[in-house]
Amino acid sequence: MCVIPSVTGELEGPSDVDMIILARLIYVLLSQLLLCGFFIYNYIVFFQTDKIVAGSVGIASAILAISFTLGKLLPTNSLLLLQDYVYFIYKHIRLWILFVTALWLVSIGWTYQMSNDVFGRLIYVKNLQESLARVAQDRISLPDPEVLATAFSEFPNRREVPFLLGRSSRLLYLAGRPDIFRTFQRTFFEKLEIDAVIQKLCRERKSHSRDDNITFLLSIIGEAYAPVAGLAPVEHQRDVQAIIDKFTAFHAALLDCRKGSFEAQFQFIKFEDTINDLSSSIGLSKPYDVDAELNAFELQLARPSQQAILEFWQSHGAQEYLDFQSYRLISALNEEYRHDPDSDLQRERVETIKRILSFYETLLLLRQGSLKSGEVEWSSPPYKLTLFYAFMLDANARTLVWEDVATLFTTSPSIKTAMSEFTNRRVFEEFRFPRGWYAGTPLDFSLNGSAVADKINSWLRTDW
Repeated sequence: MCVIPSVTGELEGPSDVDMIILARLIYVLLSQLLLCGFFIYNYIVFFQTDKIVAGSVGIASAILAISFTLGKLLPTNSLLLLQDYVYFIYKHIRLWILFVTALWLVSIGWTYQMSNDVFGRLIYVKNLQESLARVAQDRISLPDPEVLATAFSEFPNRREVPFLLGRSSRLLYLAGRPDIFRTFQRTFFEKLEIDAVIQKLCRERKSHSRDDNITFLLSIIGEAYAPVAGLAPVEHQRDVQAIIDKFTAFHAALLDCRKGSFEAQFQFIKFEDTINDLSSSIGLSKPYDVDAELNAFELQLARPSQQAILEFWQSHGAQEYLDFQSYRLISALNEEYRHDPDSDLQRERVETIKRILSFYETLLLLRQGSLKSGEVEWSSPPYKLTLFYAFMLDANARTLVWEDVATLFTTSPSIKTAMSEFTNRRVFEEFRFPRGWYAGTPLDFSLNGSAVADKINSWLRTDW
C-alpha cells in the first residue's frame, strides 16, 4: 500500500516541504471537486432538463450527499483503494490538473457551441413550469399564451407547447366560448417570433414527423382569425381581405419546407381551401385549384413502395384527409339539393353516399389503431373531424357543434338518413362515447389532474 509521505518542520513553524505537501493536497481536493462539478454540470444540463431551473441545486446536493454517505459506508479495502487513488493523483498532480482543466474546457466549449440551445432550454423549461404552475394552482386557470409563445419560439420543433395550447384552447371551446377561444389562439400566434420560428422549422427539412409543428402552426392561424360579425359591407370586405393577405403570406413562407411530407402537403391543401372560402365570401375568384391538388395528392398516395405513404396512413393527417374528402362530397350533394330538391332521389347519389361512408369507415378503423389512452399527440382531433360532429348531432349534444357543420349533415335528407344509419354500425361502437374520440388527444381523460404535468415532464427529458 502506498502512503503519502509526511515531512515535519521545526517546532517554530511549517517547513517549505510541509507547505508543498499541503498545497498538493489542496490541489488534489480542488481537482476532485472540479471533476465532480464537471459530471454534475453535464448531468443536470443534458440529462435532467425538466429540473434544470428549480431542481439543479437539489440534484447537486443529493449527489454530494450520496457520495459522502457512500464514503462512510465503504468497506476498509475500498478505502485503501481510494487512498491509493489519492496518492496517484498526488504524485501526478500537474497532469491531473491539466486533465480536469481539459475536461472543463471541452465542456465549456461544447456549452458555448450549444449556448443558444442550453440557455434556450433554461427559458423554455422556465416558461413551461410557469404555465404548469398556473394551471395546477386552481385547475381552472389557463396558461398565459404569451409565455407559451416565448417557449415555442425557442424550440418550435418540440411538442409540449402545442399540447398545452391545444388542451387549453379546447377547454375554452368546450365551455362554449369560441370568441375567447379565437382570442387565445390569436394572442399566441401574434406573440411568436414568427420569422425565427419558420426559419428553425424549415431548417429541419423533415420528410415526415408525427409531431410536425408546421402543421400545428397552420392549424393555429386558421383558428385564430375569422371575419368579425356585424361589420358594414365595406368594412367586412376589408376585414376578410386582411385575413386573406395574412393567410397567403404565411402559406407562401412555409410551402417549400415540407415537400416530402404527405401530412404537411395535405394540411396546405386544407389551408388553401380555407383561403378559397374566404375569397369567395367577398366575391373574389378562388386563388387555388383544390380539386386539382387533391387529384394530384391521390395519385401520389397510389404509388407503390413508399415508406412516407405508410407513415402517412398511420398519422392524424390521414384521418383528416379521409374526413375532408367526405366533407367535400357532402357539401356538393347539399348544394345540388338546394338547387334541385328532387336530386335527392337520384340513383347517382347512392354511389356518392357509399363513397362518403367508405371514407368515414376507413377513418374509424385507422383511429381505432392509432389512438390509445396515454399515447398523446399534440393534434386536436376530434375537433378537426366533421365526423365527430355527426356523432355529437346523433347524441343530441348541439352545444359543441358549429352551425355551418350542423347544416352539413341536416340539409339533405339522404345524407341525414345515411349518417344516422352509419352511427349505428358496429364500427362506430367504440365512438358512441366521448372517451373514444378523446383518447390520444390533449383532452384524453387519462390526463386529468397531475397527469398533464407528468406527461410534459416525461417529454422534457427526451428529444433534445
